[in-house]
Amino acid sequence: MAQVKLVSNLLFPKGKNVDLTETAIILADENLIIPLLSSLTDKHPQGDEKLNYNVTLGYPLLFSPLKGFISDWFDLMIKYNLHTAKLLNTRSLQKLFLSNVLISGLSTVQKEELKKIRDYFINENLSYVGRSELLKLFGTRAKSLIDLSGLLFDEVETALALLTKLGEILLNLSSNIIGTDTGDTILKEQFNKFFGICKQFEMSARDNLRHLDLQTFSNLFFQLVTNYEINLKGEPLSGIQIMGMLETRALDFKNIIIISANEGILPRAASPDSFIPFDIRNFYGLPLPKDKNSVMSYHFFRLLQYAQNTSIIYNQSSEGTGVGEPSRFLRQIELELVKTNNNISLNKYGLNIPATLNINEISINKTDSIIEKLEQKSISGYSPSALNSYISCSLKFYFQYILKIRKEKEIETSIESNTFGSIIHDSLEEIYHDFVGKEIKAEELKNKLKDIDAVLIKYFEKHYNAKNIRFGQNLLIWEVSKQYIRNFIKFDIRRLKAQRIEIIGLEEKAEHSLKTAKRVIKLYGIIDRIEKPLDGNTLRIVDYKTGKVEPGSLKPGTAGDLFGNSMYSKAFQLVFYKFLYENNHKTELAVETGIISLRNLSNSFMRFGIKGLNDDISPYFVNSLNELFDEIYNPDIRFSQTEDERNCEYCDFKDICNR
Repeated sequence: MAQVKLVSNLLFPKGKNVDLTETAIILADENLIIPLLSSLTDKHPQGDEKLNYNVTLGYPLLFSPLKGFISDWFDLMIKYNLHTAKLLNTRSLQKLFLSNVLISGLSTVQKEELKKIRDYFINENLSYVGRSELLKLFGTRAKSLIDLSGLLFDEVETALALLTKLGEILLNLSSNIIGTDTGDTILKEQFNKFFGICKQFEMSARDNLRHLDLQTFSNLFFQLVTNYEINLKGEPLSGIQIMGMLETRALDFKNIIIISANEGILPRAASPDSFIPFDIRNFYGLPLPKDKNSVMSYHFFRLLQYAQNTSIIYNQSSEGTGVGEPSRFLRQIELELVKTNNNISLNKYGLNIPATLNINEISINKTDSIIEKLEQKSISGYSPSALNSYISCSLKFYFQYILKIRKEKEIETSIESNTFGSIIHDSLEEIYHDFVGKEIKAEELKNKLKDIDAVLIKYFEKHYNAKNIRFGQNLLIWEVSKQYIRNFIKFDIRRLKAQRIEIIGLEEKAEHSLKTAKRVIKLYGIIDRIEKPLDGNTLRIVDYKTGKVEPGSLKPGTAGDLFGNSMYSKAFQLVFYKFLYENNHKTELAVETGIISLRNLSNSFMRFGIKGLNDDISPYFVNSLNELFDEIYNPDIRFSQTEDERNCEYCDFKDICNR
C-alpha cells in the first residue's frame, strides 16, 4: 500500500514539469490495480487540470464485490448442509447481507429492512436460525427482498443445484441493484462475466457435477474465476498509461514508474504448470522456467532503453505479505549496467514507515457542559465499578460515564463472562433465598442440589437465549455453571460442619449520600451476601467472583494502593461495600469483608486486609474518597489516558486511544 501511495508523489515532482502523456505506471504485481486507481488524484496538484488515465490492465474478477457476495453465499450454503439440525448461521447471514460492498447498491428502503433483520438477530441473540423462520422474517420485515431471500435460502444439496440457483440469484440481484441504471458499467460487466462463467461451467462439467460436494465445487468455481478479468476501455493516445509488464511490448515512454520490483514478482516465481517432468522438458527442448524469466528480462530492459526518468519501487521489509529482496534485474542495473553506461545516473532512496505511529496523547478539558454532566452524575450516583474505572484510567471513565459510549451490540454466539457471572449470581440468590434471616441448615441446603437445573434454565432464559445452550461451547458453559453451583453448595455444607452461619441478606442494595465540601454525592452498590457466624462476634460481607482471584490481590501494601493501583480494584470494591453497609446499618459486630471465588474454592473465604490497619480503614477511606471526588470535579484536571498500559488490555476503548 505504501508503494501505491508513493506513486502520486513521483508523478508530480516538485519544481518539475513532467509530460504526463509520455508517462507510464507499470505494475509488476497486477493485483495492485484497484488500490492504485483508488489512490490516484483526479486533478493536477499544481493546477486545476483534469487528469486522464488509460488502464490497459484488466480489472481482476477475483477482487470484485460480486465475487465476495457469491463466496459468502457459497460459505453459508456449505455450513447449512453440514449442520446436523439444518440451521443457518446468523453471523454468516450478516456478513452476506450487511458487510458486503455489493449491498450498498440496494435502495434505502431495502437497506433499512435488512437492518431490521440484523437488529432482530441481535435482540433475540440468535446464533442460528431455521430456514422457514428466516423466510417468515423476510416476509414480515423485508418484503421488498422476499423474492431474493426465497432464492438465497432455498434447499440446495448438490453442486448442480447450487450452480443453477446461482444463475437465478444473479438475475435477481442485477435487477435489484442495477435495474435500468446505466452508470455502473463495471458492476454490469461483473454480472455478465459471472453469468458466462456459470454457463461455461454448466456446459463443460454438467455430467460430472453430481460427483462433487459443495466445498469442492466452490473451490473449482473460484479457481475458474481467477482466469477472468474485466477489460477496461480508455484512450491509448492521451493521459497517463497504467499497464502490466507484458503490455509494454514495443512501447516506449520518457517517464516510467515501476511498482513492486521485488524478487519473486519481477520475474514471477516459476510454478510448475505441467505434468511433464523437468528433465523430459529439458531433453526435448520444451519451455523451461528460465525461458519465462528471459522473456521478462527482455521486456524489462527493453522498456528502459529510451526512458529518460525511471523510478523503480520495491518493498525492502521482510515482514508482512511482501518479500524484502529486490529483483535480480535491479541488482544487474546496480552492479553491471551503471558501470558500463556512463549516461546512467543511479540514485537510491529509502522510505521508512514506523511500525507504530506517534499518536498524540488524548486529554479532555472539563468544559461547562462536562461539569454539568458530572453534577448530574453526583445525583444518579457512583458505583464501585465507576470509581475503579476512574482510578484505572480517567479517560475511560469519561468515555463510559460522561459520553456514555457503549460497545456496539453483537450476537453473543457463546456466553460472555459478564453474562455468565449474572447467571451464577442470580441462581445463587434464588437457591439461598429461603435462608435469609435464619440459620442455614445443611440438610435443607443439600436438598437444593436437585433444583440446580430448573434454576439455571430460568436464568439462562433471562440473560441469554436458551435455544443456544444445548450444543457447542454453550453446552460446556452450561455444564460448568452447574458444576460451579454444585461445588459452592457442597463448600457451604462443609463450612457448616465447623461453623453455624446465618444469612443476613442477599443481593442487598445499599446507598449512602457522601457530603463533600461542595456537593452531596450519591454512592450505591449491590452486596452479594451478608452472613453472620453464630458462634462469633463478626459480620461478613461476601462478594462472589466467577473468575479466579488470588489472595494477594486483596492484600494491598498500604491503604493508598486502593486509590492508586488498579491491581487492587477488587479490594477497593470490598471496602466500598463495607463503607455502605456501616452507614446503612448500626452494628456492634466487627465487619469483615472478603471474596469467595467459585473458580478456586480451595482458598475458601479470602479476607481483605492491610498490614497494621486491622481492616478498619473507614476514616482513611472517607478522606481518600473526598480527595478522589475533588479531583474528578476539579475543572483544571483533565481526563487523560492511563500511564499503565496493562489497564488497556481488555478496555473497550483501546482502539480509540490506539493503545
